[in-house]
Amino acid sequence: MLSLGIDPGPVNTGLAVTSFTPEASGVVLTQKLNFTSMTPYEVKEAVLKLAGQPDILTIERFVTYRGVQSDASERTSILVGALATLLPQATLVRAIDWKTSVMHYLYTQGFRNPSSTLDKKFSLAAAEFSSGVRFKTDHEADAFLLSLYGYIKGIKHVR
Repeated sequence: MLSLGIDPGPVNTGLAVTSFTPEASGVVLTQKLNFTSMTPYEVKEAVLKLAGQPDILTIERFVTYRGVQSDASERTSILVGALATLLPQATLVRAIDWKTSVMHYLYTQGFRNPSSTLDKKFSLAAAEFSSGVRFKTDHEADAFLLSLYGYIKGIKHVR
């Protein structure tokens, strides 16, 4: 089963494809992408070319910072909309919700957050703990954790 996680942003989008089976899991692909000059259709096609057709798709839903809209927030929202069309049952989830759920799940697996918050340090450590891979950026780590969230949500009904 292939799970695609996407941490969207017009300049830095993290993408991770993870293969999950009852016996094992493995990171198939992680990449940081820049969609600055691409149309929504071109974004969708680029992701399909890289990731193939996943079984599970989880995308971090964009939430404005302190309620302030900007050009970047508008471009991110458009990007999320384009990516959500990759699968009919795409999961869009706020960062606070998926990070909290993943933290609770990983805690039962022995992970302890090296940070006092669910920040970049958390993302990099949690992704490395659960995959055995050292990620170059927090965008890729978040994308991997989103792929994990989609998988555990489907099999464990994580809330």
